[in-house]
Amino acid sequence: MGINERKLRDKERRVAEILEAAKGLFLDKGYLHTTMLDIAERSELSRRTIYLYFRSKEEITFAVMVGSFGLLRDKLKEAVKKASTALGQLYRMKEAYFDFYRNHFDDFYSTLYFDLKLNTKNITTEDARTCFNIITEIVQLLSDVLQRGMEDKTLRPIEKVDRTAFTMATIIMSTMQKAAIRKELLEYATDFSEEEIISEMFDLLFLSVKH
Repeated sequence: MGINERKLRDKERRVAEILEAAKGLFLDKGYLHTTMLDIAERSELSRRTIYLYFRSKEEITFAVMVGSFGLLRDKLKEAVKKASTALGQLYRMKEAYFDFYRNHFDDFYSTLYFDLKLNTKNITTEDARTCFNIITEIVQLLSDVLQRGMEDKTLRPIEKVDRTAFTMATIIMSTMQKAAIRKELLEYATDFSEEEIISEMFDLLFLSVKH
């Protein structure tokens, strides 16, 4: 292994350590209460080293979200391959969303900060733009499934597929995020869990497009 290759691997390892530390802290303490010092201490690096790779906590946040949204996108892509009809693909996507929620909750939790942090000033930064592009891919994946459903007759005719896909994707993430945040309140005030709310939301969405 050459010197340059070793340096690149060391950089990638340290960046991964920083992002993993930040992701865990955002879940444990919340974004607002997490500091660069916290991230440095958990990743067992100095603050000076952290600043070699990231100029701010906001940059770290977007880098974390790139990984989290990328993981969700990849799971959804794999899910679509597991069914032969569009309606079946929608239910496979539901399973993928649940897998992301249950088994990668730190990644799921990181997606909460996208709406909080994204604005017209930082959308041009590389990681912010990458996040936006990944979300666009997810919406397009859903749009393709809806289009396929009209062709295989498992879904009803939809006048504006892209708009419907965007609306569905927004409702899915918003409901999942709200249910996660309000989990304890739901358990206290109702007889159903946050997962039951999420499942009901998917069923209602699919019923709205089912043929």
